[in-house]
Amino acid sequence: MATSRVSNVANPPKVSIHDGRVVTTTDDVAAYFGKQAHHVVQKVESLDCSKDFIIRNFSRMIKNVTLAKGAMCQVVYYEMTKDGFVFLVMGFTGKKAAAFKEAYIAEFNRMERQLLTRQRGAYSAPKPQQLSDGEIKKLKWLIDSIVNQFRFRAAWNQGVWYALHQATGVPSPYPFTVADLPALVREL
Repeated sequence: MATSRVSNVANPPKVSIHDGRVVTTTDDVAAYFGKQAHHVVQKVESLDCSKDFIIRNFSRMIKNVTLAKGAMCQVVYYEMTKDGFVFLVMGFTGKKAAAFKEAYIAEFNRMERQLLTRQRGAYSAPKPQQLSDGEIKKLKWLIDSIVNQFRFRAAWNQGVWYALHQATGVPSPYPFTVADLPALVREL
């Protein structure tokens, strides 16, 4: 039974691009969920969300509808963004609404697992490139230029090289020990 319920989401309400935004309408939502369009409009107008959210995600529209005997009538409907659609549908009940909510939760969980997998060590630092003697010479000059203004120049120089080695794997031409730390702390 769960399979057939989720399959209802396979044909979601129509989506189109209007004024550069991806939207659906209250008419399309009503047709998909088997509701009357004016009831969906009422739901939008009674949503308990911030005015800013309404402005960003819902656009009030009017269309002319031809009634019996050729009479014309103006009907209100709303265009809504994906966020507006989700906010609206989360308040719906029924099998299709439940299927949509389940599919939304399942997708959220899938994305969460994917993000957590990446976070748990999928990253590996790139292998350091061996620098040429000329590049090492330029790097020494650059670091010397940076730390030249410090009182404990040698300790800072060694500290920078140590940090470079930790971050990049580039070997330091200067040894660095814990004994150098007090000099660096006094400099701060």
